Amino acid sequence: MDLAKERPPDSSPTRTKARIWIAAGLAAAIFAAGLATLVSRASGDPNLRRSRVEIRHLFMLFELPPGAVRSGNPGEETLNQPASGIIGSDHLLDVVQYWRFPMTPVEASLWVQTHPPKGLTKSGSSSGSAQGFSYRDTDTDAYTYPNLEISIASDGIRSTPVRIDAVLIWLSSELVRDTTSGPRIRFTVAEGCPPRLGPSVSVRNPRDALKDRLLPEGRPTVGLVCRYVNGPERPPATIIPLSSDEAISLAVAIGRVHLTYPGRFSYFSCGTAASVYATIDLLALRYPGRQDVNLWYTEDGCGSLRNGYLDAKGYNTATLNWFTRRPDRPVRACSPRSHHAAEPLHQSGDL
Repeated sequence: MDLAKERPPDSSPTRTKARIWIAAGLAAAIFAAGLATLVSRASGDPNLRRSRVEIRHLFMLFELPPGAVRSGNPGEETLNQPASGIIGSDHLLDVVQYWRFPMTPVEASLWVQTHPPKGLTKSGSSSGSAQGFSYRDTDTDAYTYPNLEISIASDGIRSTPVRIDAVLIWLSSELVRDTTSGPRIRFTVAEGCPPRLGPSVSVRNPRDALKDRLLPEGRPTVGLVCRYVNGPERPPATIIPLSSDEAISLAVAIGRVHLTYPGRFSYFSCGTAASVYATIDLLALRYPGRQDVNLWYTEDGCGSLRNGYLDAKGYNTATLNWFTRRPDRPVRACSPRSHHAAEPLHQSGDL
């Protein structure tokens, strides 16, 4: 597939209708020039190649009904986008196929429900002007949110137009570095929580073993969570000592966080509260035979998890679901479906 046909969304926070096509030649020329740079930078990334293989794999998992015929875009307004919505990221891969099923919409819906894609997990459904079914594959270190989206038009009689999207967000091999500018804070479990954050913007850790991973190898013995709310000059609102088991559970959750780059645009339904009002969690974990390790977790929008060298952007820090097991530690869950993402132009065809 030609990556030049995978269009990044508009950076506007307003979700547009898919029927609004880019008609202005100037806008198209500007877009093509910008995308050429993206293509040249990304085309050799092994994660992108693996993601394209996954796209092909997703299509192969769905069993088409007998007599189904491949078609072009039927021009149905209800099929201008997946029925369950789209994801707004310039690392979106969304390959579209259009089909006609020789049956009514009700029969087409029943076929999909009784012949789900093999090996995938149902991740959602939607109804309205078009009916949609979403099926999810497993994330890897090369991509996240791999889904097969099946959308069924509601106005078929003897045959029904169906749109099938193979969708994922590919993660480049580029690690996201902590480039925050300002003072870095450091503390240990034994010292306890700092009385305030002050001007600090991140944490400071020893250089060894933390340039390409958030935490060192091994298991922490104890830990400490310091939660700050309503500004950097206030004392911690919550202090949570972590037992050995709790510290290990937290470290395991942190180990699941992707460190690779998901693209330039957020694709989560998250707020954009100013960081001065954000909830900040400072984490300290003690490891045998080394200095304590600090992490800075910002819960504005979807959050950011930093160790002073790496910055795991909020697109995946919701995997820190260990916190949800404590009533005083709610973590704002992030939905991969953005209600404010502009619509990309989808590829029709095969990879």
